[in-house]
Amino acid sequence: MKKILYALLLALPFALSSCSNDDELPEVKISVDYSGATEVDGVYYVVEGEELNIDAIKVTPKSGYKAANLGATSYYWNYQFLGTTIVEPFGITVDTEGMEPGDYIMQIRSTVYQVDRAAGIAYIVLPVKIVDDDDDIPGNGDEPEEGTINPDSDIRAAVAPTD
Repeated sequence: MKKILYALLLALPFALSSCSNDDELPEVKISVDYSGATEVDGVYYVVEGEELNIDAIKVTPKSGYKAANLGATSYYWNYQFLGTTIVEPFGITVDTEGMEPGDYIMQIRSTVYQVDRAAGIAYIVLPVKIVDDDDDIPGNGDEPEEGTINPDSDIRAAVAPTD
């Protein structure tokens, strides 16, 4: 019985140890596939009454880093919670029917997991402008209504430090 107790006590430090890089945040690039909006100078224009779709959110590790994945992804519209999805490709549809023309903000918050790194939360902000019709969208009218962007994302620790 003593041998079992000693073996358990000897194994305890190994069970409580962690890797030196477990406190480092994920090193990833995030891309967002969208449709139903026209991007001009970093602003996403949507005609009132049409749908803005986030078709997919994808994560790829930066060069030299290990595999990464996304977890629960939450969406906010002008700081108001829209919903959360845990199903890949982590998309959402925003119906602009009845919205006043003007400036809005879509916020995306997604948990990021990467091998040998601490879990992180990515924060993405997309400026959106609702307009009355296509003529109110700046540009020459040949901008696509869909695309893929690599927005600046702020990745923070998913759990606050305990010390």
